[in-house]
Amino acid sequence: MLYYRIFLNFLNKLNFLYLFRTENIKRSLLIKNNEKYSFLHDKAGYKFFCFSNIFPFSETIYENDIRKLVISSPDHIFIDTLSLSLNTLPNYMVNIGKMKFKFMDFKKIDPIIPKNEPFSLITGTPIIMRISLEKFSDHKSDFKDFPYFYWKKNFPLDFFISQLENTLIKKYEEYCQYQNKVQPNEHVHLFERFRFKKQVSTQIRMKRLSYKVIGTLWIFEFEDWGNRNLIKFALDAGLGERNCLRKN
Repeated sequence: MLYYRIFLNFLNKLNFLYLFRTENIKRSLLIKNNEKYSFLHDKAGYKFFCFSNIFPFSETIYENDIRKLVISSPDHIFIDTLSLSLNTLPNYMVNIGKMKFKFMDFKKIDPIIPKNEPFSLITGTPIIMRISLEKFSDHKSDFKDFPYFYWKKNFPLDFFISQLENTLIKKYEEYCQYQNKVQPNEHVHLFERFRFKKQVSTQIRMKRLSYKVIGTLWIFEFEDWGNRNLIKFALDAGLGERNCLRKN
């Protein structure tokens, strides 16, 4: 069986306020005993994996609380390679700023997309969508001081959906080239039924600095949609642009 997702369990070792940074976990897990994929963390452009936030969320995390993290990728060999590295990490300590965790265990799973029935995708991590003004020249006067902007709920919805589809298609095409797979032949409207849940403030790191940006949470609904490969890719590689923003 092929697996495309890993659930990790961590034991908290200190009391602290929750932080959103997971870069230290990413770097530790990708580099340790993992020469084949260690370059991916600092790779420019799209990265074919994604990490969730640490959950369940609470503003304060207490000593001996258990927290979870999900790693997913459309590349099952990446997941297998990462699991081999995780097998060498019993009681491994991970520091994230002032947060300190002990790695406990993990399990591999493969989410199943229902057949012949409607289904929904519910985003658990905010989608960050950066939109270039070059694509929306009619609105340059609204954002004249910025070359791009991050979508918020008071901006036109078609900005978000158009960029979401374009980003996913480009990411999928690049992945097909990377894996020597057949690329999709045509662009289709992928997101036709959706519900906005809420807007949240989150953090990204670029050029060694932290920035607060707006992300959004959604429910996407599908019925009788034939492109299962693309929706499975979206599940495993993530939506939005968060993991392709430069961290250096």
